[in-house]
Amino acid sequence: MLGLAAWLSLPFAHHAQTLSVEPLRFATLGESSSADGFGLSGTLAPSYGGELLQGTFAITGDFRTLVLSRTAWTPLANGGFEQTTGDFDPGIQGFMTLSPWEASPNLLPHGDAEGLAASDGSVSADLPGWVVDGNLAIVPWDGSSSDWLGSAAPGPADRGLNLFYGGAENPSTKATTRVALPASPSRIDAGAVTAELAGWFGGFLGQGDTASLSASFLPTAGDPLGSFQIGSITPTQRTNRTGIVFDSATRILPSGTREIEVTLEMRREAGGGWNDGMADNLRLVLLEDRPGALPGWKVIQSDVRWFTRPNTLGISSPYGDRFLDLAGQNPASEYGGVAQTVATIPDQRYQLTFALGTRQAADSRREPVEVEVVVGAVTHTVSFQPEGTGEAWETFTLEFTATSPATRLAWVGRSKGGSDYLGLDHISLTPATSAEVPALGVATRIDAESAVLDLSFQSIAGQAYRLQTIE
Repeated sequence: MLGLAAWLSLPFAHHAQTLSVEPLRFATLGESSSADGFGLSGTLAPSYGGELLQGTFAITGDFRTLVLSRTAWTPLANGGFEQTTGDFDPGIQGFMTLSPWEASPNLLPHGDAEGLAASDGSVSADLPGWVVDGNLAIVPWDGSSSDWLGSAAPGPADRGLNLFYGGAENPSTKATTRVALPASPSRIDAGAVTAELAGWFGGFLGQGDTASLSASFLPTAGDPLGSFQIGSITPTQRTNRTGIVFDSATRILPSGTREIEVTLEMRREAGGGWNDGMADNLRLVLLEDRPGALPGWKVIQSDVRWFTRPNTLGISSPYGDRFLDLAGQNPASEYGGVAQTVATIPDQRYQLTFALGTRQAADSRREPVEVEVVVGAVTHTVSFQPEGTGEAWETFTLEFTATSPATRLAWVGRSKGGSDYLGLDHISLTPATSAEVPALGVATRIDAESAVLDLSFQSIAGQAYRLQTIE
């Protein structure tokens, strides 16, 4: 069976230009800006032939096999909530209550920058538990400049006194810590433990300096088993204001993970001078999965109910046999929510659709149903007022442009409008394009003696493409 080689990303975002690689093994071509097509050339390494794989075009011959295909996106897992696990048991009531994952304490030492000596940014920080490379500083929220931070600047409500800052004359500064994991190795190896990385990140006015937080999964010995990153908030995301914006992501710990190495990095994008990357309230926690967990989703804030039909309340969704109730088991307390992080292509526009449901049996109790939908660092409030009494569902659509390779999506209940429940169902994520994607037409010339390949194909504007070898 043929295996697929790993991707090697190369900057190539313009159409009808030439890409030369010695030898041409594999490459991400990038996003087409028009339908004029890509052109590329390179040297092939002698190998074996190939075959047509999953409808993609393979160039075969006495050379390493190449496959050209449109890049795929990762849709939401279980967007209809129909998928079950062996632990799913709705019981005689027709629903199962799902609680938020139990989180470990924050594993990052001094992640909130509190209890440490602050300065005007010119003094390198003494950060216990971290190895600092560069002029990382700890500065107060309330600075002396009117352009600086303060109580009105974008940031966390529980911001405390201090935050992390890139420092003086510093193109890049890093702080690294290695964390031992409190979860049992058997639970990790069974895929039942998830790492959540969170924090607030930003910079100064319209300048492009950024801060990021990354985590690498380490085995007892050998190379890292994987990694992920959050942050790198752009000036546009913070509306060109001095301040910081929340970001988070989760990853299931790969089997064999025994430690996690976390790195905070501030990068100066401008020329010389101060590094204005900023961060605060950094957090790494482990989330323990529970029996009956909802596949692909993380339950947040409070519990939710996973309904099937029939059920004792006599409610249902028009989109399938199962749906969620964000009001949860105890609607007198705060409502629950669900979240999922999906792979996205930066600068690609996406369309997010979902349905909200309610049953308002009495006119005297009719109020709007309301849900907060979080897309990356942006929160949307979505509500609808059902017409008349009885059960009602409505579908909503949001469009957004991805800013990173991973985007967190979350739905959190705010009001069930006096109804029996606050339903969520029928969630989907697709690229926001109405153009029909044409079949790839490929013209090739292979010189058997010099092993040179010339390849061109028609492209669609805004669509990314990849060229890949088959090992």
